[in-house]
Amino acid sequence: MANQTTHHHPAPNVDKPAAYLGLLSAVVFLLVVVVTIVTLTNKKYAGEAPEGAAAAATH
Repeated sequence: MANQTTHHHPAPNVDKPAAYLGLLSAVVFLLVVVVTIVTLTNKKYAGEAPEGAAAAATH
């Protein structure tokens, strides 16, 4: 039996566009979630003064 070497060609990167789309989608989703949480928190505590300002006003 002769020693035969087979040449394997690498598979094309067909998953790369889908991977980048998933990564970009995840980044956009997380950015929307963080901005929403910050906005809702700011609205909830909009009428309250910081502790330092309240303590300085009483002295």
